[in-house]
Amino acid sequence: PLPGRRFAPTGAPRTSSTGCYGPAEARRASLLQVVERRFAGAAVIGLNCLGYTGTDARAVEAATGKPVVLARRALAEAIRRRLAETAPPHRAAPAPAPARRRAAALP
Repeated sequence: PLPGRRFAPTGAPRTSSTGCYGPAEARRASLLQVVERRFAGAAVIGLNCLGYTGTDARAVEAATGKPVVLARRALAEAIRRRLAETAPPHRAAPAPAPARRRAAALP
């Protein structure tokens, strides 16, 4: 969005800032109003704030019938993939040595 504007100009990807922090019920109600009003024609809805939760995503998906992508899940997946590329191969820890029996004391 342009500075001082709530929504992106026509032709640009549609975005909105509903505020992803604060009381859950108020945040979700505001989010659902914006989604229903602004994103009815979208094929996929992305919740682009790390503060949105799985409950928010499920509410939007139920209201719209569209797939929803959470920013926190996208970020977690990107980190997981990057770590998988750079981490050394996983090696199983060596099995513990068998316990030694103490020799019985001689009389």
